[in-house]
Amino acid sequence: MKINENRARARQILISGDWFLPPERIKLRAMLGLDSEIKEQLASTCRLPHQKEIRQGRDIRFRLQLVPLYRYACALCNVKMLLPSGVTLVEAAHIHQFSDSHNDDVANGIALCRNHHWSFDQGLWTMGTDHRVVVATGRFLENSPHQLSLSEHDARRLDFSWLATEHWPSQKNLEWHRKHKFIGTQD
Repeated sequence: MKINENRARARQILISGDWFLPPERIKLRAMLGLDSEIKEQLASTCRLPHQKEIRQGRDIRFRLQLVPLYRYACALCNVKMLLPSGVTLVEAAHIHQFSDSHNDDVANGIALCRNHHWSFDQGLWTMGTDHRVVVATGRFLENSPHQLSLSEHDARRLDFSWLATEHWPSQKNLEWHRKHKFIGTQD
């Protein structure tokens, strides 16, 4: 697309389509300067500092890269819920937390449902070097009467064979998670 008008029109069509949620569309338009009045309205109503806008754009890019690679399914429980609009239950989780690593590389991420993302961030489970799930057995209470409990995933190997190896969770990041987030098991 050599003509700037065509490029701008294609960008407008992409952002206005069903690829993004309405709040994401507003933020993208504001970030790209497509709608200056929306940018002014967003800044005045939300009082968002510039850094927060950048972080939200970064979060969107990380999610848009990672979640489709995992076929919109949780790497731990394989749950998949995808609306025609592209909204999904699965989230892009950082293995080495972004606030510490500033690493948005796909190998620093894993697609997880909201329950397993939260429990991963809390250090209730992690992965070994062989991608086996390690649960912090005896360190938390859980009751899952209608689905597999987190403890039932313990020692199960997660299969990433269908992913290109450069997209597999990085051993360096997994090691960081084991050392700094995982709360361990009760002996």
